[in-house]
Amino acid sequence: MKAGETMTTPIEGVVVTLNKIVRDQRGFLAELMPGGLANPTAHGEFGNLYLSVAETKFVARGGHYHKTENSIESFYCIGGTVVWILYDYRKESPTQGTLVDIVVGKPLDASACATAQPTMAITVEQGVMAQITVVPGVYHSFVPLSDEPAQVIGLHTKPYNEADYQRIALGDVPGISDVAKRYGFHV
Repeated sequence: MKAGETMTTPIEGVVVTLNKIVRDQRGFLAELMPGGLANPTAHGEFGNLYLSVAETKFVARGGHYHKTENSIESFYCIGGTVVWILYDYRKESPTQGTLVDIVVGKPLDASACATAQPTMAITVEQGVMAQITVVPGVYHSFVPLSDEPAQVIGLHTKPYNEADYQRIALGDVPGISDVAKRYGFHV
């Protein structure tokens, strides 16, 4: 894995971009949106920038998809470790019904990730900051896997609009019980 690389996922339109980390003895600086609005993952729009903090291990945050065209979000885990749960609810999508789990953040115990077998696992220690870009109609929620609070920055192309949200409880996502069992949380 190297900075600048974009990885596809099993869900059409959902990509993981690997952004550059500059590290030294003081810590690291991570580029989140190189090029600003010219970055292809920004889709030329900026409507909202926010921080979501999950303070309790295994308690999900998020739990929705967007209905509005070009309502696209990018996410960055800047603290802790999370598993992103993504499910394609789009009726005309060739990947409709696909469920994906992606672990991002700090490294977990190697045996925990090996047991869970995520679709992808990307850690800052690999020298990159994972940016998960989610398109409309794709459900997204994150579940903290580490004891420390999980901190996720979100960048949305649209300003907040409650009418754009289709909220779904994590336990209602098809196939989620198998994923939850692999990571050790309950839905």
